[in-house]
Amino acid sequence: MRKYLTLLLAISLIALAACEQETPDTEEPPAEEEPAEEVPEPDEDEPEEAAEDPRQQQAMAAIFDLRDTLMGRVMEVATEESYEAAVHVCRDEAIPLTEEAAQRHDVELGRTSDRLRNQDNTAPDWFDELADQATEGPHFAEGPAGELRGVAPIRLAEACANCHGTEDQLADGVAEALDAHYPEDQATGYEPGDLRGFFWVEVAADQ
Repeated sequence: MRKYLTLLLAISLIALAACEQETPDTEEPPAEEEPAEEVPEPDEDEPEEAAEDPRQQQAMAAIFDLRDTLMGRVMEVATEESYEAAVHVCRDEAIPLTEEAAQRHDVELGRTSDRLRNQDNTAPDWFDELADQATEGPHFAEGPAGELRGVAPIRLAEACANCHGTEDQLADGVAEALDAHYPEDQATGYEPGDLRGFFWVEVAADQ
């Protein structure tokens, strides 16, 4: 089941982390673009017992919840207003939405990248130990106190290039919004399909 979870998470996560900010191009309705980023699903060859691990299911449910909630909100604003307006949504709502998803699933939860936009999206100390093994799909390991730790990749989907792509791919007004709200932004220059970052999640040992 672990491979099943890894395949399930891989396919879905390519759709989130998210684009962290998006602003629609006035000439091409964003509603027709695919949702943000994808998270690879679990590998089909994983043993069934891994997929039946309730804490692993809990961790993935939290990641999917965050992905769907955040990207639903971002794409709603991008479609109804603009990708530039979606930049403001991510600035003001991404972290609160992350905290709410974590509370709903009783986990620690977040997103991170080696090229951050929001400097508050730093990873926990244990993140690097798992990240190298999670570039193709979710990877889980047990921590020193018995807690379950997990990392899942976020790959850029086409719609996310409006806010994370190369200079010529950014939607109208996005570059200016990023300069105004994220002067230290490093999260542009990606192509669709690129590894843009990761979700991380931790489930307590007593869950």
